[in-house]
Parts: sequence; structure tokens; C-alpha cells
Amino acid sequence: MKQPDTRLARQFAKLDGFPGSTALKTFALRRTVPFLGTAGVRFVSVEPGLASLALDSRRRVHNHIHGMHAAAAALLAEATSGLVLSYHLPDDRLPLLVRSEVEYLSRMKGGLVARATLDEETATRIENEERSQATFHVDIQDEAGATPLRAAMTWAWRPRR
Repeated sequence: MKQPDTRLARQFAKLDGFPGSTALKTFALRRTVPFLGTAGVRFVSVEPGLASLALDSRRRVHNHIHGMHAAAAALLAEATSGLVLSYHLPDDRLPLLVRSEVEYLSRMKGGLVARATLDEETATRIENEERSQATFHVDIQDEAGATPLRAAMTWAWRPRR
């Protein structure tokens, strides 16, 4: 898959030249979507067809049994799918989440890492269709190496006004 020519891809490429570029990308994501900072979501990586974000196990994102809260894990899935779309989305379009399906498979143990993928066909549609939608699949792995959560996030894109 080719490198997208989007503002976000260009900004992230510029940050690659700096020491601590991962922390700078985390800061940029949290400035764009402040709730990611509230939850503590952090940048891991992004490349054509793949994005990854993480959420450390901390009290602020725990539930009543001291594990990762289901809503915090769903936020991580949403953010990761939104990142893979936004990385490829032309600058004159706006991403909008329209559907979220989260399947909790087992109890989450420790911090989480989410990976969202984008196939070549969908990347072509994102580049060429002014308005459409697509579903992005997200797998979340916990510190124990299990996959306690899978999600399907459907995003629409529309022209910016």
C-alpha cells in the first residue's frame, strides 16, 4: 500500500525526524481529540494500512473489579480505527463514526494495545469517493497476550464545509 498524501501523514512524517517523536505524536493526537488525553491513550505507530494505539492500566480507566473498564477499551478501539482512517483520508473530507460494535471475549488483564487495519480496496475508496463509509476491524491485545476484545467501527466520510 502506498504512503498517503494527507496532512496527517505529512505531519507525522515531519515528527519522525525528532527525538521523542512517539511522545510528540501522542501529544498531537490528544490536542486533536482531548478525551484521548483524559483517558491516557498513547500513540504506538501508524503506517499505510495499519494503526496502533495503547492504553496503560491505571486507576482512572479501571472498573469496579480493578480491571480495564469496557468503555475505556471501546474508546481505544474507536480512536485506533479513527486514526487509520484519518491517516488516509484526503484533507477536504471529515470522518464521522456512525456505528460501533464491540465484542468482549474475556476479562482484560493489564494494559491494552489496539491494532486497526485497512485493506487496499478500502484505501482506494477513501482516496476516490467523496462520501462513503467503511468498517474497520480492531483487535485489542492485553498484557497477558490474549485478545479479550474485537471491534468493528464503521466510519463515514463527508466533504468538509
